[in-house]
Amino acid sequence: MLGRGATAWAFKLDQDIALKYVRKGRLKEFQAEHEMYDLFEKHGSSPYIVHSFFRLPGLNFMQLMSSGLDQRIYSNQRRDARNIRCLEVLRLEPTQKVEQWAMELSGALAWLDSLGTGSGGLETP
Repeated sequence: MLGRGATAWAFKLDQDIALKYVRKGRLKEFQAEHEMYDLFEKHGSSPYIVHSFFRLPGLNFMQLMSSGLDQRIYSNQRRDARNIRCLEVLRLEPTQKVEQWAMELSGALAWLDSLGTGSGGLETP
């Protein structure tokens, strides 16, 4: 198991495929995510957003990211025994890498905005 999100459990099926399985009582929210992926497919894809390639009610088969940003951040920290709190930052990411992430995030937000999905409170100047 990869983890638990707000709407689903995430499982690694193989080196390239992840499965999201809806959590009890969260089907309505999970379905809203499916509708977003349906919208994405109508407008092409963004290189900055994980691809969903097969969806069924309560299931979403997706591209597996090799490692998440959270894993990278955690590896740069000393954390408490339950992995809840950061006790010490051991390393900072190189500025070039942080700038790359900022550009990728901005690219994903701009693509979502171009679809009319709403800014979620992020306003352009």
